[in-house]
Amino acid sequence: MTEHKLQCAVDPGDYLTAYADSGELGVGAYSKQRFAVTIYPAAEDARTFARALLTLADEIDGSEPTPAAATFPVKVGDKLRVTKAGLNWADVEVGEILNVLSLPADDDPSDIEFTAEGRNGDHWAFLPSHVGNGLEKVDEMPAATPAAAPSTPAIAPERVALLEKARILAGPIASPSDVLDFARFLAEGVA
Repeated sequence: MTEHKLQCAVDPGDYLTAYADSGELGVGAYSKQRFAVTIYPAAEDARTFARALLTLADEIDGSEPTPAAATFPVKVGDKLRVTKAGLNWADVEVGEILNVLSLPADDDPSDIEFTAEGRNGDHWAFLPSHVGNGLEKVDEMPAATPAAAPSTPAIAPERVALLEKARILAGPIASPSDVLDFARFLAEGVA
């Protein structure tokens, strides 16, 4: 049996109880902590009464306070390392790095999941509570060690000038070998 209690703000000995038992809805009234009466409203009548009660409460205090905006431990673009394989039924492996793609919409309080992209472009949904419990933030991705650039010999400015002239003479549709042939021809004429 599920039961809810509504306490009187003026006299704590007065209260109402609402409960569901064996398919029946009951509302009991108590005065000075003594049972007074139980009524058994139809479910639809109880819903109408509850909505009306909420409307009256809103008129008194201006409605329920809106919950504070959820603060998420991550933001779009953050990198997360998986520390528990199969977290939230996702096909993720320990050590895998995920990229946070989206956060819940501010206008939908029931939406509490954020999405992250894993290997092969798969997208998975996680809860904020997973950060620190199956996911850990990666402050920075380790920088890849750049391969040593192959040393290229310096090209004399005269040769660059010859190649430029050859490219112009060979025309826009010339192949690289045609440009080099023109450059050799120009170089022989200069020498």
